[in-house]
Amino acid sequence: TREYRGEVTLLTALVHSINTVAVRVAHITGVGNILDVARKAGFTSPHLPADLSLALGSASVTPLEMAAAYSIFANDGSKVTPYAIRRVVTGAGEILEEYGPQLTRTIPEEITISIRSVLMEVVRSGTGTRARIPGYEVFGKTGTTNEYSDAWFAGGIPGLVTVVYAGNDDHKSLDRPGTGGVIAAPVWQAFMSEAVKFLPVRETFTVPESSNVQTVTVCKETGFLVSGGCTASVILLPEGMAPSSICPIHGGSWAMASSDPNIPRMLLSPRDEEVTGISASMARLYGVSISDTAYYGPMDDISSQQPASVYGPPVTQPGQTDTQPEPFVKKERTPEEVEQRYQDLLKQYGIEED
Repeated sequence: TREYRGEVTLLTALVHSINTVAVRVAHITGVGNILDVARKAGFTSPHLPADLSLALGSASVTPLEMAAAYSIFANDGSKVTPYAIRRVVTGAGEILEEYGPQLTRTIPEEITISIRSVLMEVVRSGTGTRARIPGYEVFGKTGTTNEYSDAWFAGGIPGLVTVVYAGNDDHKSLDRPGTGGVIAAPVWQAFMSEAVKFLPVRETFTVPESSNVQTVTVCKETGFLVSGGCTASVILLPEGMAPSSICPIHGGSWAMASSDPNIPRMLLSPRDEEVTGISASMARLYGVSISDTAYYGPMDDISSQQPASVYGPPVTQPGQTDTQPEPFVKKERTPEEVEQRYQDLLKQYGIEED
């Protein structure tokens, strides 16, 4: 986007392609971890940069590689190895060789199903709305290169995954609004709408009984369980990871929210400390965690890191002045402050604005 959106949930960031969030996630997770997952997902390209630009799509990959990777979301964590020849048959009809789909478990089932549910929200209400197919559950993601030189839409329905790439051989711009959602998604939708007429595909995804996931309706703004005043999203989360409290911004209890063991947390990367001015010692006052695990080497595991506790509205004694900032309440900033923070973030992450 061309405007700074402030603090947003990961759900909102992915659905609406707020890419500075992707950079933060890459920094916190570790680029080495992302590269490991990419290789397991089937990306064989030698052009996967080992830096934060990877989160912005700076890698050079083929549509076939992308389709193989997205097959994981359609198959509950199993990758389909691409093949071009189904069988070799003699003139007499004898089958000499025969090939079929080979599935390899790549990503845990629960994680894949959860991500797929978010990618379905991209099509329902985000940048991929032009890919909707009436009567079918669709998941997918748009992609747009700087200067609008490339546009992508990768996605699928039950039983079929397709990737559409649009771009000029000489890398000339597709011109505004040459985004993946505007150019590639309609092509994808037109093809898939015809394909479902001939292929025996299902209309909805089935969740295996072995999968430990639960359906959760959350507030898009905060990530808490939805209340009457929230804008809702329905997603699937691994068992035990969903919040149990109602959104405190839109009518829920602050006390319940602050004691929720799965309360949505703001997680800052070390670079954010420089921009926000929130030090590690002050982070607990704001209910955030500053990761100290981000680095660029192979396989760092942050799963065991416990985020800082999130505090609810402070309890003050008579005669005391409440000086602790109240969580979940956005600080009102002037347009000048917002613009300055936006420019600081662009500079911090080396992003050039068009």
